[in-house]
Amino acid sequence: MKNTLTAILIFTASALFGQVPSLTSANINTIGSTKMYYVADSNATNLDGINGANVTWDYSSLQGYTTTVDNNLVDATTAANASDFPTSVFADELEGNFMVYENQVADSIFAQGYTFNEPSIGDVLVLLSTDELKIMHYPFTYMDSFNDSLSGTLDVVGGFPLSGDYIGEAVVSADGYGTLLLGTNTYSDILRVKIVESSTANLGLLGTIPLTRTQYNYYQPGTQNFPVFMHTSLDAAGAVQNIVYSQDLLSIIGVNEESQPLSFSVFPNPSTDNLSIELKSATESTAIITISNILGKKLQQKTIQASSASFKANLNVNDLATGVYLVTVNAGSSQATKRIVIK
Repeated sequence: MKNTLTAILIFTASALFGQVPSLTSANINTIGSTKMYYVADSNATNLDGINGANVTWDYSSLQGYTTTVDNNLVDATTAANASDFPTSVFADELEGNFMVYENQVADSIFAQGYTFNEPSIGDVLVLLSTDELKIMHYPFTYMDSFNDSLSGTLDVVGGFPLSGDYIGEAVVSADGYGTLLLGTNTYSDILRVKIVESSTANLGLLGTIPLTRTQYNYYQPGTQNFPVFMHTSLDAAGAVQNIVYSQDLLSIIGVNEESQPLSFSVFPNPSTDNLSIELKSATESTAIITISNILGKKLQQKTIQASSASFKANLNVNDLATGVYLVTVNAGSSQATKRIVIK
């Protein structure tokens, strides 16, 4: 009875407002497909509470940068880690250093794992060799959803090598359709797909690290296969990073607001008990220094004030176990991270 009522409601909405957008197998990208995105303001809200039929997602005031990234679909057999993913047919590459290895089975797409490089950590390899993850099935339309488990291993190569079990679950749902206001443009017949992937990595001495990825993809299935807009939140043991991409060039964030490179020095490195940190800033009066493990879990944080446009701080690290850590300095809208070794 419930399914019948749902079908009637969707049919009525379609009759009143037009066809409900749906992703089909025709929306699967082929090898060689590519899309350029502009980097948007990472402080943008995810508009999670706006869902349902014929809704409007308003990002008309969202600002961004001129920085671009490319999303490419490449032949998995020619990708850098092809030997680790022998059953993958294609690889979804974002920004040149993040790769999801995928395969299509009947009406579904599965991920066998992914790789990426983080300069302060090294190369990260996730192999879903025990239980691959279903990331989409077709057709997929409003109120459709599925969940799937995943398991395998996570390896960090370079820097401070780590390896451990990786398990979790993903829930994929089409939680709304309607209109997307993006900058000065209006997109109709948008289908939003929400992905929540909750995983844990058991990394020995570092313990069990919780990882959560929440992503919102805004599709216009009738006109293009790549999302029009993407909002992703990555939570690694409480350290949250937002990544927002738009296919449209948005109004540009002012030069004083845009994130600028930051340079600082940290010594001695390696260290055993104390770290000294120095940086200069012509405009900022306050800086925040954070020490995290290599998966982003915050272990120490200190706020310092500038003296004559320079910052100096000493941190006691004798309670940290031997290993590799990250020191991050935030000054205004600028941020930089360096890797340190504790003996």
